[in-house]
Amino acid sequence: MASKFLFIKKHFKSIYLVIVVLFAITFIFITKKIYEITLDDAKRNHQLQQFEMVNAVAQGVDFFFEHLTNDLKVFSKEFHNELINSHQNEILKKIFSTCDKKYISNVMIITLKPSIKYESVNKIYYNLNSIILDNKVDSIVTEHGFLISDVFSAKSNNKLKNNFLIIYPLENYSKKMKYLAFEINFNSIINRFVHKLSLSNNDFIWIIDGKGKLIYHPRHEEMLFNSVYDKEADCYECHISFSAQQNMLQKQVPAFDEYSTIKGSQKRIYAYMPIKFGNLKWYLSISTVLEDVTKQLTKRFQLFFLLGIVIFFTIIFFLIIIYYLNIQKMKVEETNKSLKKIHEYQEQLDHTSRLASIGQLVDNVAHEINTPLGIITAHLDSINLLKNNININEELKLIKKQTTRISDYVGSLLYFSKRMSSTQEEMDVRKIADECIFLLNHKLKEKRIKVIRIFENKEVKLYGDKRQLEQIFINLLNNSIDAVNYSGEITISIHNYFNKLDDTNVSRFIKIDIIDNGIGIKDEYKDKIFDAFFTTKEKNGTGLGLSIIKTCIQNLGGSINFESQFGKGTKFSIMIPGDSSYE
Repeated sequence: MASKFLFIKKHFKSIYLVIVVLFAITFIFITKKIYEITLDDAKRNHQLQQFEMVNAVAQGVDFFFEHLTNDLKVFSKEFHNELINSHQNEILKKIFSTCDKKYISNVMIITLKPSIKYESVNKIYYNLNSIILDNKVDSIVTEHGFLISDVFSAKSNNKLKNNFLIIYPLENYSKKMKYLAFEINFNSIINRFVHKLSLSNNDFIWIIDGKGKLIYHPRHEEMLFNSVYDKEADCYECHISFSAQQNMLQKQVPAFDEYSTIKGSQKRIYAYMPIKFGNLKWYLSISTVLEDVTKQLTKRFQLFFLLGIVIFFTIIFFLIIIYYLNIQKMKVEETNKSLKKIHEYQEQLDHTSRLASIGQLVDNVAHEINTPLGIITAHLDSINLLKNNININEELKLIKKQTTRISDYVGSLLYFSKRMSSTQEEMDVRKIADECIFLLNHKLKEKRIKVIRIFENKEVKLYGDKRQLEQIFINLLNNSIDAVNYSGEITISIHNYFNKLDDTNVSRFIKIDIIDNGIGIKDEYKDKIFDAFFTTKEKNGTGLGLSIIKTCIQNLGGSINFESQFGKGTKFSIMIPGDSSYE
């Protein structure tokens, strides 16, 4: 049981992560399936709507053609004799006067044999011979009773329009064939049956005939009469292929499908309906950008998806809470151990730095102790030589002064070297700086370095860890002493700095500047000087000084910056927040 618990404890995070991932995958899979099914359903519904619209157009066109052929049949019977014999033009005008000129732009008599001749109400500006020969009028009329020609471009009232002919037989005798024909305005049919449909901005109807020629497109009039079998190079600017259109011609049955275009990689859905009337074969299709259907679907199901996402994240949220409530217990011991190790490591690092600093103070210790001891020894010898109870008070005072000097120095050194826990106390920053200068006095004298103190006249109070502030001063001063040549200068500036936040609130900082005219720092070292164990001192450097300084300053809530020019000197600037109630 214990081993099982330990296994769960050890792998709890992995087990939890696997459960969450499986739940997320399941949720995404189900949501995706619902969305795909709904999308497919919406797409089919939209295609059914398209199908109903093209079916309505097809029925309207079919009825229109039936009406026109019936009119031709009536006229051919009513005016049969007049149209065969003389006064054909007058009869044609009479017929034309009864026609709806919105749709019928011309009425004519066409004779096929022995040669093609015609007589019409209005002058025609197209090659009738090519239309008759291309359509094989005699054989088609024999099969269907009439003929509807291909759509062609023709001038009417000095405007180029798309028209076609409906031809109905009048007479067939002695190898002569005469036909009554209506010239139909194709654009008017489009206006009547297509333009009245309620289509969105991205929906449009296009029509191809039974030979695969495009006879209507609202956006690409320049492509009219191009064939899906004989494609021009311009056609591929919008289309990847015309396989969808070719399949439509092959099937010849109502259906719906989808295809893609090159432009924007848009996928389109469409429904189409063939119109078959006599020899006429037209294919009407409504195309819609699939993305538009998806957008509408997304709006309709937005609440559903939003609700699903809310439920998903709610479950995840509670799982996270349960996870952290359980994992927190498991992490307590590890966290405490880690904090303890970090604390011990920090103390060891601080103590190592202090020992390194003490090592650098050995010469000072020897000099500061030997000098007063020599003086004491000399004066003791003088006392021994004194006779007749001469007053020796002056000698004793001098001895006491020198022993006090030794005691103070050794006490300061021991205090600095002690491994003590962090304690918070109020202190005067100026006094701490003086004590640290005192400890380094011998090194300063040895190199004849002049220390310039620029201190605030009144106390510069700081509440914090005294040991860390001493560490900052000792390490920075040691670095400056090492960098300065003989008879150099080190300036220490300590001041209160006030920052006015508003009319009533003022924040106080303690500004410390340590400036030397030493060798300075090379540019390539400037980004590295605060890195642990980085040093430019070949023998005596530990590489910990500035790293520990930065940590101590951050512990005090402050910041450190520096300016240095190689060969001229260095300035370290420290800002530490002080008590805002200071006066």
